[in-house]
Amino acid sequence: DSIAMTAAIKRMMFSFVLVTCLVTLASSKPIVPTGLEVVSTTSTTAVLSWDMLDSSIDEYVIEYRAPSKIAAWNRMYELDYTLTTGIIIGLDMGTEYEFRIRVETAGGYSAHGDVVVAKTNSW
Repeated sequence: DSIAMTAAIKRMMFSFVLVTCLVTLASSKPIVPTGLEVVSTTSTTAVLSWDMLDSSIDEYVIEYRAPSKIAAWNRMYELDYTLTTGIIIGLDMGTEYEFRIRVETAGGYSAHGDVVVAKTNSW
């Protein structure tokens, strides 16, 4: 009976620890970045800006794609949490692009923010 009681207590403790970990992970999900906008474009670049989040994030992750050419998102680069602007280079002239942003923290990646659309210049 003592062994069965010990096993039951261990199962309850494991369940408590597991639930506590799951609740902690769910509550520490990074917040979604906001305010993404395309500030300017040239024939081959796009300048983006977004609202700054607090220092609990590690970095911003910028992604882009040209839906008319390829559906897959390109991960451009990761930017330090202190930055609120980024320049994407090497884009195709006269092409419409979609851009999105998310953050990375010790708790993982956030969901993506809203997608913004801009077309590079044709000249």
